[in-house]
Amino acid sequence: AGPAWAGCYNYLEDGAADAPRAEICFAGKCEQTAIEVTCGNATGGLVIYANGWRIDQFNEGDQDRTVISRDGKVVEHGLDSLVFDGRSYSELAR
Repeated sequence: AGPAWAGCYNYLEDGAADAPRAEICFAGKCEQTAIEVTCGNATGGLVIYANGWRIDQFNEGDQDRTVISRDGKVVEHGLDSLVFDGRSYSELAR
């Protein structure tokens, strides 16, 4: 087996002014925010946003899972929409 690989980028360490912007909508309310940290590897990844949202994607057994949380509390019903870099991901985690 080859070596494990993971890549992370912390925008706070590199200056948050350059962080990618996002719009996250939940329960009918939309917020503008920025990405603080993003990581990825062969089996999953995560994105942590400046306003407390976090999206984890990973493989559990033979199924891919997405867990969305805010300030450490898991959101059961997913987001209304997520817009990142002008692209919409309205069906994320439904």
